[in-house]
Amino acid sequence: MTITNSAPVVSAVSLTPTSPTSADTLTCTPTTTDADGTTSFTYTYAWTIGGSAISASSSTLGPSLHSKGDVVRCSVVASDGSASSSSTASSSVTIGNSAPSISTVTLSSSSPKTNDTLSAAITSSDTDGDTVSYTYAWFVNGSAAGTSSTLNGTTAFSKGQSVYVRVTPTDGTTSGSAVSSSTATVANSTPNAPGVEMDPEAPEAGVDDIWCAVTTPASDDDGDTLSYTITWTKNGSSFTGTTTTVYTNDTVPYTATSASDTFACRVTASDGSATSAAATDSVSVLGASYTIGNATAFTTYQSFGANTLVAMPVTVSSSATLYSIGTIHSFPSGDMKLAVYTNSGSAPGTLVAQTAATTISAGTQEVPITAGSVSLPAGSYWIAAIYTATSYPTTHTSTTTGWRYATYSYSSAYPTTAPSTLSATVKIANYYLVVR
Repeated sequence: MTITNSAPVVSAVSLTPTSPTSADTLTCTPTTTDADGTTSFTYTYAWTIGGSAISASSSTLGPSLHSKGDVVRCSVVASDGSASSSSTASSSVTIGNSAPSISTVTLSSSSPKTNDTLSAAITSSDTDGDTVSYTYAWFVNGSAAGTSSTLNGTTAFSKGQSVYVRVTPTDGTTSGSAVSSSTATVANSTPNAPGVEMDPEAPEAGVDDIWCAVTTPASDDDGDTLSYTITWTKNGSSFTGTTTTVYTNDTVPYTATSASDTFACRVTASDGSATSAAATDSVSVLGASYTIGNATAFTTYQSFGANTLVAMPVTVSSSATLYSIGTIHSFPSGDMKLAVYTNSGSAPGTLVAQTAATTISAGTQEVPITAGSVSLPAGSYWIAAIYTATSYPTTHTSTTTGWRYATYSYSSAYPTTAPSTLSATVKIANYYLVVR
């Protein structure tokens, strides 16, 4: 009797992992016996997805061959070299959702400032191709500081503190592992520049000190104490002959000024570590002011009626710049408007400058012209005045026939060309030009 070979028997087939995701490699493992005592077998593998055969034939099925939601089963045939078993199938497994993963989390700044807003750039992936969203946990000096996608330093952190964020990815079904950014240390903030202005804006040579006034103090986001550095130039060259009004070196004394000098100041603020941008201003020094006309108060007065333009002749012997028109009155009496006209045939001609309406007060009044300043070439001019009520300019006791007058409404603007005027015999009155 001849004993024949017995075919091996595959008693069970396991498929692991039993709860796979699309990122897993599946492994098909048979349990085989043989009545002949054979322990070495050759296996043939077959795979199905959703009940349909696929081309895979190894004991493993890699992630590239299956997707989330697939139902996978493997079958095994064992051979001892002479006979083969029947095909035995595993239980099926369903491919589950894969958790997303983060590879990098990078803060928007490695050296943020106190008032910066930090965010994070995230590189992530999801094997299933699902959309990935994130949850955030911000930490300042190791303590929880926020859970939004950004962290505002205005309220959350200050100079010298350490900041990082921990980000957790999710695809809406499963959350991946949290990944933290590198830690950033909050750096010093550079102070903001101050605002500065020269005072006065039109200094007079040998009369006015020039003060570089800090009109808007410098600020510092960190709240650091600030100090100012003030430097000057005079006509483009460094100037050091300063004094102090409020801050060290903020003033040029009047003794250092001459007509036509240009002084410029430069102011920076420092917190001891960083210096602000510079704030600058400059000013040109004017020559000494002087008057043309009758600026010394006379001892008596006369009256001029309302709505009457009166004009006094005046000679400018050398070119000058007009800034104001002056008068002296004995009593307050309504409002006045003053003007300067060129000379045309011994009468007022073309309007050169005028003042705004001004309430008359007793004593000297020097009223700025509306244009700020006007150049007056050497020559003959007329100072004109119009009143709302009878006025009382101070006068000399002697009279002159050189004045002119015309009826003209106070409510009307000064005309570009003076109205026709008549000669007037009046006492010499206090009207004058303030020029440089």
